[in-house]
Amino acid sequence: MNCAISGEVPVEPVVSKKSGLLYEKRLIETHVSDFGKCPVTGEPHTIDDIVAVKTGKVTQLFGLFVAEAVFVESYY
Repeated sequence: MNCAISGEVPVEPVVSKKSGLLYEKRLIETHVSDFGKCPVTGEPHTIDDIVAVKTGKVTQLFGLFVAEAVFVESYY
């Protein structure tokens, strides 16, 4: 369950209704606002094509844990 842009576990996951791809909300919203298309498929996209993925606290905490682990790992 990784973001199609960053390859990381999204903290705030969203899905494109057109492509079905998973993204980090802030990344896809910025891309769609700047370019008006999907960064992977090149299809025209709007903010309305993006839908929030409902996750529990465990999933959100897991995403933060992974980000922290990568940071610590890169430090050493």
